[in-house]
Amino acid sequence: MSVFAASTFDAADGTPLAGYGGWAVHPTSTSDRMEIRSGQAKLSSGSDVQLYYMDTVAPSADCEVFADICMATGTGGYYGVCARLDAVAGTYYYARYSSGSVQLYKSVAGTLTQLGSNYGAGSVTTGGTHRIGLRVEGDSIKALWNGAEVISRTDGDIAAAGYTGFRGATVSLRLDNFSASTLGAGVSAAIAAVEAGDTVAIAGAAVPVPVLAALAVVEAGDVAAATGVSAGDGGAVRRLVLPLDLERGGAAANKTGLRYRIFSAGGAVVQQGMVTTDASGLLAIDLTAPFVAGDWAEVLIQEYDDGVAPADRTIRAFSGFALVTSI
Repeated sequence: MSVFAASTFDAADGTPLAGYGGWAVHPTSTSDRMEIRSGQAKLSSGSDVQLYYMDTVAPSADCEVFADICMATGTGGYYGVCARLDAVAGTYYYARYSSGSVQLYKSVAGTLTQLGSNYGAGSVTTGGTHRIGLRVEGDSIKALWNGAEVISRTDGDIAAAGYTGFRGATVSLRLDNFSASTLGAGVSAAIAAVEAGDTVAIAGAAVPVPVLAALAVVEAGDVAAATGVSAGDGGAVRRLVLPLDLERGGAAANKTGLRYRIFSAGGAVVQQGMVTTDASGLLAIDLTAPFVAGDWAEVLIQEYDDGVAPADRTIRAFSGFALVTSI
């Protein structure tokens, strides 16, 4: 997966949303009243329907969009996220929270049609924060709530990649941590003789790779550097191996921890745990189930709080990294 649009709304209070951080008001929006307040996007007043979009065209029609919905002063009203949004016509897919339920819509030339609703999924309380999501892949359209799929429908009326954004109308709810990502992962171009300090393009984004030794040649279409996983392996992959070179200090060197998580294509965690590296720095994750199409993995360093002085638990060369791999 590769994030192509994101916003944390971290401007000064009262900053108009239109024109901030790539946000634009859609021509079909009833008004332009969204502003930033306390690091969140909110309707300044009234109850006009607001439709905004990020000015980055989605690299693919298959993507997912998420945003936090913050129940600032109540739980009524509605907000949601949009994908495949036409910048002129009122055409898009739309997953929203609405007064205790999660709903899935499509809008074609301004005509909204409800595709599905889940009235048990959106249980909230004032002051809480919940994450709404929309996943579009071909004609598969899904709404997610707090990371779980709650509505799934098939619809092929909107195929163009378009833009991503949000729609809503209430002063009691606020939006935060907006992100839009393409589906899948992989190496976007051939990479040969990757060396320490190189920056490589992974899933379309420039990512620094702080390796201390050259990696094997990775070609376009391969799914990850240095994991031994390739697109043709499919369900046969039962082990992910990544060579690491960590400079660790003191008596706690053998307690430098690595946390890993294996995700399914839908974003659910299917396996996770802690891995302790030995002196060779070799990390191997033995999977409880085959690594199948659409799965991906992440590995992050987690420092132990074991009472040893910080100087004895120094991690250099990596402050954290993601092993982004998918078939």
